[in-house]
Amino acid sequence: MTREWKAALLSLLGGPGMGQMYNRDWKKGAILIGVTLLLLAWVVVIVFQSVSTALGDGPPSPEMIERAKSEATRLMMPRLKSGVPVWTILWVYGVLDAWFVGRRQSA
Repeated sequence: MTREWKAALLSLLGGPGMGQMYNRDWKKGAILIGVTLLLLAWVVVIVFQSVSTALGDGPPSPEMIERAKSEATRLMMPRLKSGVPVWTILWVYGVLDAWFVGRRQSA
């Protein structure tokens, strides 16, 4: 397997930035990994806020848990839908950049 394919597969399977690290493009790899981690943290915060808002205070009853599930979904879905295209673009960019840089390095 050639260098460009290894780098592209690392970015595809390992996440944005991994192929750049394999290509020794440390700065770009660190930026892509950092942005990916920030997006992941943003999703975790959104889910936590939505669930805690939906549950409210006090001990949860089974009815409250069911109501909280639908309320949390209602609150978080619009926000998550805005993050998915950003992550998809970041992922595709990471794969293509890793492949092209790996190809240039192996030439």
